[in-house]
Amino acid sequence: MQRKGRIGLDNDNRADNGYSATYPIEFMSRKPIAFDMPAMIASLTKRLGRVKTGDMHSAGSALLFLEDYPVSFKDGSIPAQLFLCSAKARQAPEQQPASIEQALQQSWGFRGASEIYKECSHAFLLSNLMSSPLSHQIRRKIIANGLLATLETMNVDLLHWQPTQQMLAPAEILEQYSDPQQLANPVYGFLNVRFFNISSSDGDMIMDTLGLNALGLTDFQIRFRGLDPNTVARLMYNLGAYAFENGDVIGDGHTVEGPNNGRWKCQHETSLLEPKRQVLDINPGPAFAAGNRS
Repeated sequence: MQRKGRIGLDNDNRADNGYSATYPIEFMSRKPIAFDMPAMIASLTKRLGRVKTGDMHSAGSALLFLEDYPVSFKDGSIPAQLFLCSAKARQAPEQQPASIEQALQQSWGFRGASEIYKECSHAFLLSNLMSSPLSHQIRRKIIANGLLATLETMNVDLLHWQPTQQMLAPAEILEQYSDPQQLANPVYGFLNVRFFNISSSDGDMIMDTLGLNALGLTDFQIRFRGLDPNTVARLMYNLGAYAFENGDVIGDGHTVEGPNNGRWKCQHETSLLEPKRQVLDINPGPAFAAGNRS
């Protein structure tokens, strides 16, 4: 991790859990995007079982019911759904929201994303609907397999994974997810570790995860100084994988193991960074703590 953003901290204490009920993933392309619906259904059926198309199927959209994944609500049950639709044409770079610039800065796995993004003028959106009551493991399975099936039947140049604020290469996702072990990997794509220098500070840095809250878990953050960012990043990825596997089992006052067998305490707090949400703050102790932590 070499590229770093710079931020100034604010005092906004709004609390939002950051859950993504629709989990949008945007596909971008230099050319108009077309997908093969029969091939898409065949791919989904192979991976997720019975698939039925909804009435919204048209040239620009498709609603797919995953009949082997029923979701119970107060008034009854309905299958989990995947929705594909054309997105608005991309705006000129100077009109892009800050979230795009943030994603381009924090996309550590795809260094060439910025140049490709400038050339893309077409977009398509994949969302997961009516699935909030499902566990995070099942939602992750649906989204990952839906993403793979879409990429197998659609030619695109760039993928904007909105809930984790990162740009990824479609070819790399196809390669990774073609391996069943990677398809089941809870971290790839579903977790982003962001890294910022703090402006007007004495070398303070912040690192956080983004993607756990989006699926109903709790992200992590750490404000520190005097530590190797790559070492801290490995810790954050490991914590993210642990949370995906075990759920929210780390509570206030619990400790995680830092470098050199250090025991670092955790505490639920409002995130220092946008998007505002409840996170588990990690205190690295007096030697490395920054800000008001000690």
